Amino acid sequence: MPIIIFASLSLYAIGIFFIPLWILAPITLLLIVAVLIADPAKFVRLSRQILFLTLFLAPLFIIKTLLHNQGEFYRIGMFVLYRDGMIEAGMASLRVVSLFCAVFLVLKIMFPFEKYRKRYAKVKVLAAVFMAMEMFPEILSEIKASLAVNKAKSEKGFAALLDTLYERSIERSGKE
Repeated sequence: MPIIIFASLSLYAIGIFFIPLWILAPITLLLIVAVLIADPAKFVRLSRQILFLTLFLAPLFIIKTLLHNQGEFYRIGMFVLYRDGMIEAGMASLRVVSLFCAVFLVLKIMFPFEKYRKRYAKVKVLAAVFMAMEMFPEILSEIKASLAVNKAKSEKGFAALLDTLYERSIERSGKE
């Protein structure tokens, strides 16, 4: 039975990239309700973990929102926030929260928390890995483009990379 549960959880982790948002949101809600039913005393702990995960996902949301550069946008100070970027960032965050709740539920049903405290810590690592998988391609493409510009200008250093990223965001907002 544990093998079947972990196999289905693995398939869910892979399939989560292809599940539409209108299906994923109710699944996440059902997972939270299932945790509440499975162990009501631990629901407060799950709520704290989801709050921690939400704070952990803030950089994912911000970076995905700022890197997106097409469609309707909102200007907030010197930042330009694109509506589609915010939707993509919200979907990525929902995917991470859904996977976290699924893993939490499986661990909660199969193992007592106090006895397997060290194994539970792996859930946070899984959330970090999943977040990195979501952000990595976009961040890597932006950094590669900025490095190419820096190489052309013969500039070196991390400060030059940040300057170029800032210049590119200004150029994109100027085109709008």
